[in-house]
Amino acid sequence: MNAFTKHPVWAMAFRPFYSLAALYGALSVLLWGFGYKGTYELSGFYWHAHEMIWGYAGLVVIAFLLTAVATWTGQPPTRGGVLVGLTAFWLAARIAVFIPGWGAAASGILGTLFFWYGAVCMALPVIRSQNQRNYVAVFAIFVLGGTHAAFHVQLHNGNFEGLLSGLQSGLIMVSGFIGLIGMRIISFFTSKRLNVPQIPSPKWVAQASLWLPMLTAMLMAHGVLAWLSAVFAFAAGVIFTVQVYRWWYRPVLKEPMLWILFAGYLFTGLGLIAVGVSYFKPAFLNLGVHLIGVGGIGVLTLGMMA
Repeated sequence: MNAFTKHPVWAMAFRPFYSLAALYGALSVLLWGFGYKGTYELSGFYWHAHEMIWGYAGLVVIAFLLTAVATWTGQPPTRGGVLVGLTAFWLAARIAVFIPGWGAAASGILGTLFFWYGAVCMALPVIRSQNQRNYVAVFAIFVLGGTHAAFHVQLHNGNFEGLLSGLQSGLIMVSGFIGLIGMRIISFFTSKRLNVPQIPSPKWVAQASLWLPMLTAMLMAHGVLAWLSAVFAFAAGVIFTVQVYRWWYRPVLKEPMLWILFAGYLFTGLGLIAVGVSYFKPAFLNLGVHLIGVGGIGVLTLGMMA
C-alpha cells in the first residue's frame, strides 16, 4: 500500500481527480442518453442532475482547489494516503448511488464526507500559513457539502419539491466556485499568454463573485427568502458579465485555451442573471440552469482540465 500511495499519480489532487471526472462525466452522459432509469429511491432525472453537480463538477472543484492551495500557501499539497482516502470516498459515493434500497442514503453520507474531508484538506495548509484570503474558500467547500446533505435530507423525507431547490442550490454553489476561480486565473492567464497587462479587480468584486452565489445557494437550500436569493443571483451574474468585458482582449479569440475560459465565465454570468429573473418569470429558470450547467460548468471544466 505504501508503494501504491507513493505513485506519482497521488502527488497532486488534479492527477487522479481530473482523470476520474473526465471518465465519469462521459460515462454518466452516455448512461443518461441511453435511458438509465435510476433506482426507486433516486430516479434517473434526479440521478443525472445529482451526479453532474456533485459527482462531476464537485470533483473538478476539489481537484483545482487542493492543487492550487499549495501554490497559494507555499505548503505541501494533499497527496499520498490522504489523497487516496479522499478518492475512495468519492468512488464509494458514485458506486453506492446505483444500488437499490440503501444505496442513495449511503451515497448521500459518503458524498457529503468527501466534500467535508476535502474542506479539511484545504483548511490545514491555509491555517498553517495563516492565509486569511482563502478562509472563505474552505468555508465554501463546507457549504457545497451542505447543499449535498440538504438534497439527501429532502430525498429521505420524500419532499420532491425540496429536491429541485436542493439541486438548484448545489448548481448555484458551483457557480460561486467558478466566480472564485475565474477571478484568480482568467486575467492572470490572459496576461501571461498574450503578454499584456493583467487587469486588476477591486477586492469587493472578487469577494462578491463567491459570496453572492454562496448566499443564494444557502437561501435556496433552506427554501427561504426567494426574492433575496433572486437579487443575489442577478447581482452575481452582472458582476460576472462585467468582468468578462473588463478582462477582454481581442487576441483572446486566437487562443482556444483562453477563449474557452471567457466563454464559460460569460455563460455562468448569463445563467445567474436568468436565475434571478426567474423569480418574476419562472420560464427563465430552465434557461438559467442550463446556461450554468452546460455553458458554464461544461465549458469551463473542460477548459481547466485541458
